[in-house]
Amino acid sequence: MTKNQRQREQPQPVVRYYPPFQMAIHWLVVFLVTAQWYTSDAIPRTRSPFFPPSDTQLFMAAVHTYSGIAIGLLVLMRIYLRWKRPMPALRLPRWQIIATAIVHWGLYLGLIGQAATGVIAFYVWTGAGRFHVALWNLTLVLVGIHLAAALYHIVRRDGAIWRVGQHPRRVRFLGGFKEFVSFNLRNFG
Repeated sequence: MTKNQRQREQPQPVVRYYPPFQMAIHWLVVFLVTAQWYTSDAIPRTRSPFFPPSDTQLFMAAVHTYSGIAIGLLVLMRIYLRWKRPMPALRLPRWQIIATAIVHWGLYLGLIGQAATGVIAFYVWTGAGRFHVALWNLTLVLVGIHLAAALYHIVRRDGAIWRVGQHPRRVRFLGGFKEFVSFNLRNFG
């Protein structure tokens, strides 16, 4: 038996963490979605025929528009990367795995749909704005479920939450941060 054959027969280790690039995409999308929340009020003002928008509102509308496009592209990239390198295995009950898939794919489709309807509403047909807002409301519900599940996994300490926040090569760096947080929670919380 050759060395290559022995290597192929050995069981592959279970991938426990997302690669750093996928983690970066996740947190960049979180940041951009938060920016969307704060800049969304500027959009109606830029469309008003009676009240001209201020320079700040025009800037916020541009941030909203281009970060929305960036979110759509990043989510498409994230889907491609999940297809290319499947999601790390979880040891969870079957119902949680199914719920995870539903929420994640709902978020992906909702965010892509928002990006598409946002571009259509801004550049082509303002009537698409109703669909954009409906998808935003759906996204908020799914983000709430996602955050509740994250808190659940933090409380359970089952390791699922660290898949997008900690990488084996970064454990030393984050270890000091985790000690700082646990110290403050223990002494001041």
